Amino acid sequence: MLRLIVMGCGRVLDRYHLPAVRASGDVRIAGVADPSASRRAWARRMLDGVPCFASAEALLDEVTADAALVTTPPESHVQVAQQVLQRGLPVLIEKPMTLCRNDAQRICDLQRLHGEPVRVGFNRRFRTGYANLRARARDASPVGDVKFQFTANAARWNRAASAASTPAEVLHDAGSHGFDLIAFVTGHPITRVRTVAQRQDETCQVTSQLQLGDGSTAACSVAHAPRFEEYLSVELAGNLVRVDVSGTTRAARLRSAAVLTIRRLLSRPTPTDQSFRRQLADFVAACRGEPGTTGADARAGYRAVATVEACINSLENGSTWQDVFEDSLTY
Repeated sequence: MLRLIVMGCGRVLDRYHLPAVRASGDVRIAGVADPSASRRAWARRMLDGVPCFASAEALLDEVTADAALVTTPPESHVQVAQQVLQRGLPVLIEKPMTLCRNDAQRICDLQRLHGEPVRVGFNRRFRTGYANLRARARDASPVGDVKFQFTANAARWNRAASAASTPAEVLHDAGSHGFDLIAFVTGHPITRVRTVAQRQDETCQVTSQLQLGDGSTAACSVAHAPRFEEYLSVELAGNLVRVDVSGTTRAARLRSAAVLTIRRLLSRPTPTDQSFRRQLADFVAACRGEPGTTGADARAGYRAVATVEACINSLENGSTWQDVFEDSLTY
């Protein structure tokens, strides 16, 4: 059993990572840390007998572990990841890896220095439809037009969230998923971006034109709004192939939501639950040095952060084209 320690006991742990651990036969939680007394009390109720600490440092000092999961707020990721890597432990970091490119570079440098696996929580890589689309795209040359659309109801995650979401918050939250997924499916990094944003009523939408490393183009439109929509379409050999997570019509979206609710009531895993289970299994395989893992590594995490930063720079400079800075690593 891989002994996993967890930094951060918020909703993403409660809703997704903890069920994935419980469904795994390879992982057990050996200890948790959270500065919030109420979240530590929740952890004691949910994780009978698992030691709880107020800081990551205390957890690392007191508990013997094989790997770490970081689900703290993004602004703390670089500090916590540094503590973990300096102890010689592999780490799975919730997305976004960091909130700025310099901090992402620090994690890449730490990974290179200490040699332990770093993975970033881009669970969409493990959805069946997207994985199949990636396999088809790798067999098609060239890949044509690519479009990712993702509208998320941020208030479902954070009751304080509303139309007050800023373009930067939308990019870090939803945009980072899209940028990683586009690069993952096509096999080509994003090199340049041009971004526009619109805020109206309860919606904040950010749309980016992307240039990829092979010269092809893509579009990524992400938003916070009181609804859900998600799909990825790719032109392959002249045919448009679309993976639609939310459904193409309002009726289809309502049916999909009803099916998900029923599955949760019956304690059956949803497609999102399954993606987190596969992501965890992939991380365990990486910790064991097994080949063929497909999770987002530190470099992929850096590229998503750098793309978000370039989009923010584009918005701040009149929606002009901006380069996505590559990391300085040579491995």
